[in-house]
Amino acid sequence: MIRAVHSLIELVYPVMCVGCHAPGSSWCEDCRSPPGPQWVHSVAGLDVVASGEYTGSLRQALLAYKERGNRALGTPLAGRLSSAVTVLGHGVGALDSVLVPITSRRAVARQRGGDHMLRLARIVGVETGASVVRALQPTSAAVDSAGLTAAQRAMNQAGQMVARAPGIIGSPAILIDDIVTTGATLAEAARALECAGWNVLGAATVAATRRRRPTRSRPRSL
Repeated sequence: MIRAVHSLIELVYPVMCVGCHAPGSSWCEDCRSPPGPQWVHSVAGLDVVASGEYTGSLRQALLAYKERGNRALGTPLAGRLSSAVTVLGHGVGALDSVLVPITSRRAVARQRGGDHMLRLARIVGVETGASVVRALQPTSAAVDSAGLTAAQRAMNQAGQMVARAPGIIGSPAILIDDIVTTGATLAEAARALECAGWNVLGAATVAATRRRRPTRSRPRSL
């Protein structure tokens, strides 16, 4: 019965690629296949690897998944994130690290039908064999960061997170998030984790905005 309903929905509302709008797939192979260069840069001394630049079909896919609830994009986006985790893991020798997602505030998660990063993290955990720990907790509501400068974003995020301690002090952790812009959120998350006793080895994201694109380091490919 459920399969018949889905078939009927697809007939009335055919699935189209978020990138090129070709029918048959939420994100076609041509649009999602190139994993892109692995952009490596530093945020407050924290190594950050993104699977690609926040533009084109990758941007469209993230927006559709995050803001419009297109969960079919979760698996391919998690594949991109897994590639960034793998590159970071090889770089720091930490593929056995715990993955700690930047989770949404409860009100935001309710509006979006669930925590989009926690869902991605769990898929990445299966793909990479890493465990996922929801160690971070927001402490208060930050203002909307849209339009803020890098310094203003850092001030906006300061003291906004706390973390629970690991089972063993010094346990290695890799932060994961969807997009890195100025890095203020990742820097605050790393601070909270380290204060709680974690050893933060770096961060992996699905995408990085152009302003975070490195100018001196060469991109690494898978």
